[in-house]
Amino acid sequence: MTSQTTVKTLLILGASGDLTGRLLLPGLARLVARGRAGGLRLVGAGSDPWTPEQWRERVQSSFTAAAEAAGADGRDALKALEKETVYHQLDVTGAGSLRRC
Repeated sequence: MTSQTTVKTLLILGASGDLTGRLLLPGLARLVARGRAGGLRLVGAGSDPWTPEQWRERVQSSFTAAAEAAGADGRDALKALEKETVYHQLDVTGAGSLRRC
């Protein structure tokens, strides 16, 4: 018997960093577009004072290639994730700062 864990929320620490935009988010987009991350909630956290719009633009631009290659269901899943994602500016080394996410 195998056990399977269902991920509900993905918290990306360092979300405003370069590697998140170039590697992590595009990889996540491919999983979502293929139906392998259903029901996922995406939360970004970083030290940069980004607005919600800046974060959504980062997510959308990182999801572009996967959306272009996806079918209708995959594009819908990506759009839903983009719409619901949130960003929190915080110092992860600060006491209790992650509780806000």
